[in-house]
Amino acid sequence: MDKQPVLKNNEPEIWQKFKDRAEALRKSSMKIHKISETEKNTIFKTRAHELSLEKGGTKEETNILNLITFSVSDELFGIEVKYLQEVYEVKKITKIPCTPPLFSGLINYRGDVLSIVNLQVLFDSGSNFESAALNPEPQQNAPQEKQKILIVAHGGNKLGVVIEKLDNLLELPPEIIRPVSSFFYEKNKIIKHEVKINGLPLLIIDPGELLSDKRLYINEGVS
Repeated sequence: MDKQPVLKNNEPEIWQKFKDRAEALRKSSMKIHKISETEKNTIFKTRAHELSLEKGGTKEETNILNLITFSVSDELFGIEVKYLQEVYEVKKITKIPCTPPLFSGLINYRGDVLSIVNLQVLFDSGSNFESAALNPEPQQNAPQEKQKILIVAHGGNKLGVVIEKLDNLLELPPEIIRPVSSFFYEKNKIIKHEVKINGLPLLIIDPGELLSDKRLYINEGVS
């Protein structure tokens, strides 16, 4: 009998946890006048790893996959916590005209310009995104509600992914994780594995494939 994933939290608690950690990191970083990007990335990765070990986890449990799950257009996705640099809340995403619709726009992320992608468009587009209509000229002063962005980092690159809501923190034993079908994988290589949660698929994002996806490189590439 397969082991079942361990549900770790609900959205308000997860969201508050990441906000508290981000604020603590921001305050501590203000005390450091000079810090390299490598050191910053190390700090964030350490924080994310510590979070993945909370509530019963130990550093010896290396086979357990720690995921944060989230919803986009009624589909459930997951990504390993160690690749999650931050959960960020933003009110303004600057739209860029004449770009593919998979680009939601740009944000100012802690002094850097960061590309934001629409995961559902990327997921649905397959290899045919070039034939899709380009983003129109943005309307002036259009009011926007705050949106939740997952800041994903891998191999020195990072980007933001718009999500609708956080779902849970999961601990998954490796034996319940299955590869997606070859047809599914060929259509979109950013998803290699899945797991059934209450009979529904949880699609696990491969951050390396996501951040190296050629569809994200139009002129200057991801930030």
